[in-house]
Amino acid sequence: KNRTTVTNYLRLLKLPPDIQIALRDNKISMGHARAIINIENPDSQLFIVKKVIAEDLSVRAVESLAREVAEGAKVKTETPETASVPKEVHQLQSKLSSHFGTKVIIKSDGKKGDIRIPFLSVEDLNRILDILKL
Repeated sequence: KNRTTVTNYLRLLKLPPDIQIALRDNKISMGHARAIINIENPDSQLFIVKKVIAEDLSVRAVESLAREVAEGAKVKTETPETASVPKEVHQLQSKLSSHFGTKVIIKSDGKKGDIRIPFLSVEDLNRILDILKL
């Protein structure tokens, strides 16, 4: 493979794990991923990937959407509850996300809470269940 191709593959490794999984499972194409990688905010990247999957967007549409995000257009990616996550909870979310290879959401009121592990497909769910040994 030529240097440009190898460089592009290496850049894709910088994407969050759940986006890499969507790419691996052919939910998005390499073109989609290359357009998404130019967005710095991982939440915005994930929002766009979900939009690509739900609406079957073309690579050109994703490039246009990525430009809008880069220019500062408001793309709602987080709910008010996730906007002020304590540092410890954020660190735990990161560890669990790395362990499961997908985004993990923890909501807590200080005494009780819940943990959500979203999945992109039945295969992704089965992969998570295998990790949990269920």
